[in-house]
Parts: sequence; structure tokens; C-alpha cells
Amino acid sequence: MREWAQWCELGVALTSARPGRRLLETYREQLCCFNDDIQGTATVTLAGLLAAGRATGTPLAEQRLLVFGAGKAGIGIAELIARTIAEETGASHEDARKRCYFMASKARGGRKGLKGRAG
Repeated sequence: MREWAQWCELGVALTSARPGRRLLETYREQLCCFNDDIQGTATVTLAGLLAAGRATGTPLAEQRLLVFGAGKAGIGIAELIARTIAEETGASHEDARKRCYFMASKARGGRKGLKGRAG
């Protein structure tokens, strides 16, 4: 496997399961590792937001994001978007995070479900 390692990526889903976590922990220093539940969802979401921004003429940095669900995928989405905003605008990561809000998907409604900003 070592001879192929430079061209390989280890994609793991369900990292909360022991086998997935064990694979990531074992190979993350040797291979590019990718958590599909977090990074895959975030990448697809960011691509959609960037395409929508181009179509409407609204830069990502001028948008506010409300993530419905504050689990690992939702947090991953907000982190990638904040990182992208920071890189595109030169803003601090902390300032970019202020554009991201969460609403717990298990909330019964109202303001109790609003979890606040990323970070």
C-alpha cells in the first residue's frame, strides 16, 4: 500500500462507528483521510452555495447561513463555509464564523432551537 499512498485517499463514512474511527486513526498520518459524513456533506453544501452566489451575484461573505441541525455534519458545513469566507475576504476565521447560525433539528420550535453562532 505504501507505493500507492501518494495517490490514495481514505474515505470513511460513519466515523462514530469503531471500525471507521480505527481506520482514520491508523492511516491519517500516512494517507489523505476524508470523513464523508462531515467533509463530504460540507463540500457539496459549499459548492451549492457558491453556485447560488454566482447565479444571484451575491458573494458568500454577504450571506448568512442558518444550519438546521447542529450535529457533526452541520458543524462541518459551517466550519468549511467560515474557512472559505475567511480565505476569500481576508477576514479572521472568528469573524467569518459570525455569519453562521444553528437551529437544533430536534427542537420543538421557537427560539429555543436557535443554538447561536459557530464556534
